[in-house]
Amino acid sequence: MMILGEWWSVYEFNTDEGLNLQKAALVNSGYQLYSDIWSDQPPVLTYILAAVHELFPFSVTAARTTILLFSAVLFISLFRIVRRFEGRGPALAAVSILASGKLYLTLSVSVMIGLPAIALTVLAIDILTINSPASRWIRTVTAGIVYALALQIKLFVVTAAPALLLAAWFAKRDEKVNGYAKIDSIKNSIIFIITLILSIYTPSLLLHSYHFEQLILPHTAAASTAIYAESGGFTALLTHLWKSSTAALLFGTIGILLTTLHFSRSRAVALLWLTVGFIALTIHRPLWFHHPLLLVIPLSWLGGIALADLLNSGGRLRAYRPPYFENLGRYRFLVTIVILLLSLQLIANIWKNIWKTHKVFNQQSSNYDHHAVARLKLFLDDTQQLVTDRPMDAYRVGRLVPPELAVWSSKRRSTHAITDEDVLKIIARTPATQVSLRRFVHTEDFLSQIEKQLTLTSSVLKSNKGKRAFHFSPVSSKYRTADKIQAELKADDLANKLLSKLPHANTTGVGGLWRITDNKHYDRPSSSKPLPVHSIISRPAGSAQEVGSCLIAAWEQTAEITLLLEAIKIGEALSCTQSVGGGWKISAPCTREDHAQPDDKKTTFDDGTITSALYYALNLHDALISANLPIPEWLPTMIDRGLNFIVNKQSDDGSWPQALHSSGYSTLPTLNDDAMTGTIRLLIRANIRNHNNRYLDAARRAGDYLLKVQGLSTQTAFAQQYDTDGIPTAARTFEPAAYASLETAYAINALIDLYIATSDEHYRSAAERAATWLRQSVIAPEQWARLYEVASNRPLYASRAGESFYSIEQLSDDERSRYRWIGGYEEFPDIKLALDRMELLKQGREAVHTYDEAFENTALLALSPTARAWFDPERAIENPPPDFISSRHYVESCAQMIGQHRQQPMLHSPSSVP
Repeated sequence: MMILGEWWSVYEFNTDEGLNLQKAALVNSGYQLYSDIWSDQPPVLTYILAAVHELFPFSVTAARTTILLFSAVLFISLFRIVRRFEGRGPALAAVSILASGKLYLTLSVSVMIGLPAIALTVLAIDILTINSPASRWIRTVTAGIVYALALQIKLFVVTAAPALLLAAWFAKRDEKVNGYAKIDSIKNSIIFIITLILSIYTPSLLLHSYHFEQLILPHTAAASTAIYAESGGFTALLTHLWKSSTAALLFGTIGILLTTLHFSRSRAVALLWLTVGFIALTIHRPLWFHHPLLLVIPLSWLGGIALADLLNSGGRLRAYRPPYFENLGRYRFLVTIVILLLSLQLIANIWKNIWKTHKVFNQQSSNYDHHAVARLKLFLDDTQQLVTDRPMDAYRVGRLVPPELAVWSSKRRSTHAITDEDVLKIIARTPATQVSLRRFVHTEDFLSQIEKQLTLTSSVLKSNKGKRAFHFSPVSSKYRTADKIQAELKADDLANKLLSKLPHANTTGVGGLWRITDNKHYDRPSSSKPLPVHSIISRPAGSAQEVGSCLIAAWEQTAEITLLLEAIKIGEALSCTQSVGGGWKISAPCTREDHAQPDDKKTTFDDGTITSALYYALNLHDALISANLPIPEWLPTMIDRGLNFIVNKQSDDGSWPQALHSSGYSTLPTLNDDAMTGTIRLLIRANIRNHNNRYLDAARRAGDYLLKVQGLSTQTAFAQQYDTDGIPTAARTFEPAAYASLETAYAINALIDLYIATSDEHYRSAAERAATWLRQSVIAPEQWARLYEVASNRPLYASRAGESFYSIEQLSDDERSRYRWIGGYEEFPDIKLALDRMELLKQGREAVHTYDEAFENTALLALSPTARAWFDPERAIENPPPDFISSRHYVESCAQMIGQHRQQPMLHSPSSVP
């Protein structure tokens, strides 16, 4: 078991583990089974685990080791029984067959009740069949007590009762002592039965542990529900056995045939157990994956006999030549091949079972598990008990669940043994509780009722089927103080500050703004229409990817894993709203239902929406590798689909529009806000990472478009937008057809990247001509206008009424403040970036590369201008509108705190980059 993998590190093999651990912890804390703690299973294993919990509080490893000890008892007892009656060879074969099955191996370290019950049942048979007349009555009584304990762990071993009675009957006759007759077997069986009954009912009466309404009714009720009516049957049972215990099923079947040919009393015990158990499980509903272990034991018993017999009789079979066999001489080779192929198939299936077990034992905790635990720990100081439909989460953070909810199972829900109303009442009377819901799909009404009592702090999409996980904290709850986080989570004040504000920034969606008075969600301060619930903002500034980038950068500084787990959540939210083609709209809701991905209509390149989302996805991928966390399936898929979207939506002339399936200027080739030029740079970065020339080819087509539309003569600049003929054209009313300083800088950076990637001199020359125009177009030292008139190159300004002016003084104060009409390196940092890179290119590619690395370390999403947030503690941050919580304000504050945390001079603009 140790060789197969780190089973002690697995978060949870099955949700039943959490149920059993919580019941044990509650019993250890003084709660009573059945009266306080609802339970549909007998009590013995719970009491055993409670004792383990007393010695090793909240230790999953200790509990699993306890189950492993039961497994050892099962293993040894089965070996002893088969050796006793069949010999050492069949015994070794039997336990080898048992240990080759994934089902047995996995359940050997799972805190579930089936294997311990079966282990004590096999031990009872072992005790009954010891071949010694000494203390025979004591052995019978002991076996009865042991089997009673097995039934008091899980009642399904009652199917082995006929086999034990047969073993008790045969026990006397197998003892080689003179004078025993049938009456002795009857006495032995009666003693066993009386002991069994007394052992079951005496503790039940003393401990008041017999509760028919909990132990029996839920199981009978579940069998009649529609959801479980089809869960089981002959085919399903055989399928379970074939997939998880191949060798036991195959050799056990052969063993059944041999038993009919060579009958013995011991084989009859195994055959009777198998027959009764098979009939019972075929009828039983529902059939769970662990139920077939009840049959694996007698199958391994009989299979060991069969395997040993086949191996031992090999020589005799070769020597045996019936007359008709000689007539089949020409077919012997074919028969040998068939047997060989079947043997190889069997070996392959056995190996597959063992390999699957190895994978299960070495599986990493999912990011959802990490996130659930991290979120609970943030509010742990104010929490005594946790309400959760995954009790393992509470156990992992050292907290109990309310005793009525220790078993909040699908069976209990389906039979209405517990209802949403019951849970709401429990939440209401549980002081200072957190609520974590991530197993079941809950109704909107149920969730809204919880939110009336508690504060929703997290809503995580769990899969592409729209299943969500929710976390609620007490209204008065506060995050732990920084010193406690330092001690328990290895975080520092930076992590504490960011995490304490995060729930307010992404509770019912991610990105944008929330109005405090009514919690309405908007994508931008200028928006008037509230967004649907769970909307994800993809367009900077204030986008989801900016918030996520803040968390990744903070994780890099603090190593606080909670930050990275929250970043994963945001990444999945972006994956949820990615369009069917792979792009993103300005915003889209990620619903609780099975969401169909939004169509490509109105997906946008504006403000670096797609490029910033993909830069974030790439950074998240790298961070997960660095943190040794599993890469969720949706992440590489999101990246690939996003990059393919860019390539597939490229126009024939090599350009990209501002938005798809839109109207007006949005359909035209757009450089404004780095839309097209930023896309070029991303494709080049993707080609370097993935070695996919398809990305580079698309970037070159776009670069050729830039060469075609670049201004001529002395005005070798670039415009914000172009018409279909490649002529500068107007966009918004205050953006007339003109050449633009900032967009020219964007183009220079794209052309430099193309030159470095391709060595095509045309791109370097075009970049140099554009840089020359920038140097010549200053309106003051290191000052530029945003727009320049085509032909005259005069600075150009325009009002929202569409009037154009040559002097900014002709604009109203309001018009001046709402657009970057003029500026230097502070307002237009990408101009400095372009000019610096152009100069460094003369020194060679490596000089540019060094500069780029330094620049990317000066801001969050440094390569996406609209999303960029500087690591500069001194930089002014624009306050959000009154009564609003702003994601962009959170991101800028985060960037400043990270800058402070680095405790070194921060670079607030490209001018500071060496």
